[in-house]
Amino acid sequence: MQKSVRVLTVCAALAVAAPGWAQQAPAVAGPPVTVCGTPVASPVAQPPAGSGPVLYLVAPCWEAQGNQTLVEPATYLYYIQLRGSQPTQGVWVPYNEQTEKTIREDFLRLWNTNFLDNLSVSKREYTFSNGVIGEIVTYDMEERQRVKIVDYKGSKQIEESKIDEKLKELKLEIRTDSFIDTGLVRKVANVVQDFMKDKGFQAATVTPESPCLS
Repeated sequence: MQKSVRVLTVCAALAVAAPGWAQQAPAVAGPPVTVCGTPVASPVAQPPAGSGPVLYLVAPCWEAQGNQTLVEPATYLYYIQLRGSQPTQGVWVPYNEQTEKTIREDFLRLWNTNFLDNLSVSKREYTFSNGVIGEIVTYDMEERQRVKIVDYKGSKQIEESKIDEKLKELKLEIRTDSFIDTGLVRKVANVVQDFMKDKGFQAATVTPESPCLS
């Protein structure tokens, strides 16, 4: 007799339109400049000639998941404290050791949210026509999937409520809208299998399934 645990994740996500900084990004001769895969327009102003490197753009990116997010983008911006220049205001932020310190701190803040499976920070240079270097910093993120449905598919000889009670007793509940924890899913599968055997179904097997991750 078999019973399998199927965890369905939220596959639909929030589409992210071109972010507000897009109108400040550079356009140069050659391949079009893109940030997070989005073509961006010409700069409205340039830093003073002779300036040291400036922090031109700061951008959160989710290209690995089609630039769609499960968590509101504003939530990530809360954890990113690095702020780029504001050409329209004539504000040019220097790129220096403090900038790199903030990037490292931002990385830790984002990673510690437990929202992400993968996170990296990349930097590339843009040279303004007056020779000043502008740094573009992107935070490249890939989110963990969330649980939408927990469904025990298979034998109906054991009430699902009994399984839920057992998991609750062991503090191994898989809650809807929580992030998928593959370790927790495996533990739940083992508990359900043992539970089935205790109820007399010695040949029971439990197989975790997660369609959105396949």
